[in-house]
Amino acid sequence: RETLAGIADFPDLHAIWSIRFAAIARWLIAWEAKRSAEIEARHAEIAGHIEIAAPAGPFRLRGRADRIDLRRDGTLEVLDFKTGTPPSAKMVLVGFAPQLGLEAAMVRLGGFAETFTGRSIAQLAWIALGRVERGQPLASAVEKDWTADGVADRTLDHLEELVAAFDEPERAYVSRARPMFETRYESPYDHLARVREWALVESEEDIEWRAPIRP
Repeated sequence: RETLAGIADFPDLHAIWSIRFAAIARWLIAWEAKRSAEIEARHAEIAGHIEIAAPAGPFRLRGRADRIDLRRDGTLEVLDFKTGTPPSAKMVLVGFAPQLGLEAAMVRLGGFAETFTGRSIAQLAWIALGRVERGQPLASAVEKDWTADGVADRTLDHLEELVAAFDEPERAYVSRARPMFETRYESPYDHLARVREWALVESEEDIEWRAPIRP
């Protein structure tokens, strides 16, 4: 109630979020109670880092994990809470959404706590709060036929390759490296690459010129 008091002057918005927050709270309490017998310890909002050897010198990767839970069987669960739509497991695997994969790699390398070093990741998932009312809030970040440990290793390999590539002085910095996302996201470097100007030129070149029809 104290948190939602800040939007009390907007009754429609306050009513919507009051209902949503109540649903999320009920689900979260029930979910935590259901899994409590399997969980040894819960760790929230943990900051950590690891260093990666690279051609131009050590590369430091920093991160903050929403949740890292230690299970009674000695394995770990790495969880991330999202209010929006989480990426698909496929996007994680191919490198378009590396966050959770990198967090898992940092966990296994002791980046968040020495006691986590070398432990297997039993679950790597998002908790999509926007799906609570539909009863499907858990979204796995692990593609079919893969393990969370495998995803962590693959994501870290991708990062190491990327860092090594950009340590090369001849490497060009591309503002739009993923064409499939061109219409969805704007890069903060678009203005340096004159993306809009080149887009206009390409559009004009794509137009087929036709002679005017005379009456």
